[in-house]
Amino acid sequence: MAIASKHVGAKATIVMPEDAPRSKMEATRSHGAHIVTYNRFTESREALAAGILKESGATLVPPFDHPLIMAGQGTAAMELLKRPALWTP
Repeated sequence: MAIASKHVGAKATIVMPEDAPRSKMEATRSHGAHIVTYNRFTESREALAAGILKESGATLVPPFDHPLIMAGQGTAAMELLKRPALWTP
């Protein structure tokens, strides 16, 4: 999401668990995204995101559990599988 936002010149706020790998957080920040962290054991990602949306008027892009997101991931996988030179060691 951070890369796509950077590519189109949009701002991105990414809600990530505070125990996400440091490398993932650093990579996300390196593409200009703002990260809001939460405790996955005591806080709700969905509630936190809803609050951000209400305050900012932003658009939610679900991380994985939306039909259009799943379709896009499947399409990307199909494209990758059709081009083995991209994934063969």
